[in-house]
Order: sequence, then C-alpha cells, then structure tokens
Amino acid sequence: MIRIHQTLVVLTLLVGLAHSFDWDVVVGALNKLEFYNNGALVHSEDFGANLSIEELVHDVVHNRLLIADINKNQDTLIFSFNIATKELLPLVKRTLNNPFQQRIHSMAYDPVTEKLFWTDSDTISWFSLKPGFVNNIYGTTLIEFDLSTPFGIAVDSCKGYIYWAYDVDGELNTIEKVPIDGSDREIVLEVNMSSIYNLVIDQQTRKMYWTDDVPTGRDKTFSINSADLNGENRRTLYIDPERNQPRALSVSKDSIYWVPLNVDIHNIWKIPKNPTEDTKPTAVSASSWYTAAAKYNIEDQIQGIQGCESLRNLLPKIGN
Repeated sequence: MIRIHQTLVVLTLLVGLAHSFDWDVVVGALNKLEFYNNGALVHSEDFGANLSIEELVHDVVHNRLLIADINKNQDTLIFSFNIATKELLPLVKRTLNNPFQQRIHSMAYDPVTEKLFWTDSDTISWFSLKPGFVNNIYGTTLIEFDLSTPFGIAVDSCKGYIYWAYDVDGELNTIEKVPIDGSDREIVLEVNMSSIYNLVIDQQTRKMYWTDDVPTGRDKTFSINSADLNGENRRTLYIDPERNQPRALSVSKDSIYWVPLNVDIHNIWKIPKNPTEDTKPTAVSASSWYTAAAKYNIEDQIQGIQGCESLRNLLPKIGN
C-alpha cells in the first residue's frame, strides 16, 4: 500500500511538471490558447468545437484563465481554465432567449474579493469565484446603463474600485469608477470627440492605460494613453502610424501589450510602460489571435508601493 501511494505521488508530481512552463503573455484565438515567453511559443491548447474565445483575463493567484465564449450555440458564457491541470469548467450561463444578442465587451478580475466583472451591451455584471459562494448562474447586475455601451473595464484591487470606459453617443466619452459594491458613481476623466476602449489598471505604477481613436482625415489611427487613477497627469504614450486599432490591451510588470483589430496582421505588439518619443513597438509573432492577457505576478504588482495590504495579504506566508 505504501509503494502504491508513493507511486501515485510521483505520478502526480510528474504530471504537474509536464504541465508547467514559463510564459509572459497568452493569446486567445477562437478555439485555441497560445502561450508565449520572450516572443517564442512555448505551449498551446486546442479546445476544438467546445470553445470560441472572445475575451480572457488571468487569475494569477489560482493560475487560471477566465474565458468569455463567443460560441452562441453553447449555453455557457464564461469558463475557467486551470493552466496546470488543463481543467475547463463552466461558470456563467447565457441569459437571453436569443443568445446572438449577448456579447461580452471586456472582463476584469479582482483577486481580493475573488469576483469577475464584465461589460455587455448595457450592464456591468459580476460573478463570485469564492468556494461555496452561491451565485446567480447568469451573473449579478451591478450597474445598468441607459445611454450607451460600457467598453473597457478594470479593477483597482488596492483601493477597491471598478473603472470603465463609457461612450455616450460618440460625443462625450468618459472613464468612470465606483466602489466594488456599486455605490457612489464618479467621473474620473472626460474626453471629447473620441472613443475610449481597452481600459486596464496597473497597481504598481498606480496608473490606468487605454486606447483612443485619433482622427486622420477619412481614416482613424489610435493612441495608447495613460493617466493617474484620479484622471490627472494624462499622457499619450504611443500613436500608431498604421491604423491598426487594438481589440485588446493588457499590462505586465514591464510592458503594455495590444492585439490589433486588423485580422491580416498575425502579430501582437508591446511597448515599455514608460516609452520615449523614439520607442518602437516590438512584435510577438502569434500564429493567430483574438485577445491576449499578460502575466503579472502579485509580487511585481506591489513591489515598492505602500498602502496595498489587500494584495500583499494574498502572498503566501513565509515558512508555510
């Protein structure tokens, strides 16, 4: 019996080692996940007809990806995928009688409250991933909108706020925030005659990053912008000369990644978080893509900053 037990332990360890690999960004491409490290493909997962990936976010604490499915023939809207065990689990079900009307625009995960937030055509909703929590299987509505669609959504886990980009009739575009309980809605930043998309928050720099349309005659290019979390010190970090507007944006310890909307470009791109005027983006040559998420460890997020005990408390206790 002891030998059998020891054999099972060894097999378990070997399986864990076989599934472990280093990566810095994962790309979602319809039914596939592709993991890259320093620009090289290191691992891929093919889900076949079971999944069509539209959005994804990384839960670094539990080493899992939270994936929005665009496959309207499935009754599940959001899945979780454990990177180590390869277990794919359904989380949130589709709500509408006509599932073709339901589409997730953006997702964000808060490791402190263990809640997943997302935007669709006129709401921000949430779903708890805490073990034992009894959820509404369709998610719970946090905020409903009357005027227009919320796009990018991001979480400030240090302070407990949700931020989102909001396009009001194409005339007044805002970045707004509320505490995670949904109270006391506040406008953080207003931008006239542009479209804000792909909002992300970096705890380490205490900044938000987003993409913005830049009109150029008949065409539009885009810019990547940053600002403090109170809307001050706004800065344009990069203006794209090729009009390859992003469909997704993500941030890591050192870089900002984006996925171009143009399906003919089989690259995702990255620039440093604090670029100079001469900085050129670096390509990560993905075979295919639709969205992406960068890996960003909790240790790196809180390095050198004060007043973020909520994230610091998630780190493993030394000696345990």
